Amino acid sequence: MAEVSAACFFTIKISKGKPPSAPIDVSYIFEGQELVHRPGMSRFREKWLRDIIEAKHVLLESIPF
Repeated sequence: MAEVSAACFFTIKISKGKPPSAPIDVSYIFEGQELVHRPGMSRFREKWLRDIIEAKHVLLESIPF
């Protein structure tokens, strides 16, 4: 069976114009999604990564080798 993976891309923005104690901006996006998630606005769920992996397994199983 082919191995599949899921990707989550994190962006960390640090403003040099703010004091060092100011919070940094963190966002993350899952492969193939356009929704940008931010801590405090949406909670990171490992299930989302598992869903992506399962969908890839289903796709691979549907392709005759």
